[in-house]
Amino acid sequence: MTGEQALAVRTTDAAIHTWDLARAVNAPEKLDPELVAWIEEHLAEIYAGLAESPVSAGTTHRFFAAPGAPPVAGEARQARLLRLFGR
Repeated sequence: MTGEQALAVRTTDAAIHTWDLARAVNAPEKLDPELVAWIEEHLAEIYAGLAESPVSAGTTHRFFAAPGAPPVAGEARQARLLRLFGR
């Protein structure tokens, strides 16, 4: 894994857990839209070569919760990203 990929994985993880914490303390849950867009557009690259990935059909969900619901037509970007991470 390159340093760039490691940083992208940590950034993605921090964004998702920021939402988790906001939800837990009843704070505003809106993530930065540009960050959400960047993560969504680069998910395949961010997790390329890793055994576990929120976008891999073969993932065991050891590190990522399985998506809880199927995609919804017109789903907002943040909602779609969170769903991929099992939120």
